[in-house]
Amino acid sequence: MSLVQEREQAFMDAMAVLDDPVLQHEYVLSFARGLDELPEAERISERLLRGCSAQAWVAVERTDEGCVHLQGWSDALIVRGFLGLISSMTEGVSQEELARWEPAFLQESVLGRQLLSSRKRGLASLIDRMKSTRHFSS
Repeated sequence: MSLVQEREQAFMDAMAVLDDPVLQHEYVLSFARGLDELPEAERISERLLRGCSAQAWVAVERTDEGCVHLQGWSDALIVRGFLGLISSMTEGVSQEELARWEPAFLQESVLGRQLLSSRKRGLASLIDRMKSTRHFSS
């Protein structure tokens, strides 16, 4: 199991233990605190997350070690939480490992299934963007 898969599984296991929807929601929101905030000056149209009902901006970069780094911001706290979650799952993961990842948490977690379809599409488009090397800056 790859690092990103291990992190995703840890999230899924935690969500299964939290049988209260309020606690699950709070857990996802807690990831917003760990999100590397995209500065307001860098929230430009090219970084706007398409397909999401909230306004969300993301910058995906490759570190000197060839690993993934995500910065983001959204006007919706739940989207910031999911951006932080995706960041925590993918931080330090190689582009090659990320390209092989088939994320399941949006379909399999209770909270993921409760997301508006537009938010789910937006988050899925972010993961697709992260998996594509053409969206990486040096």
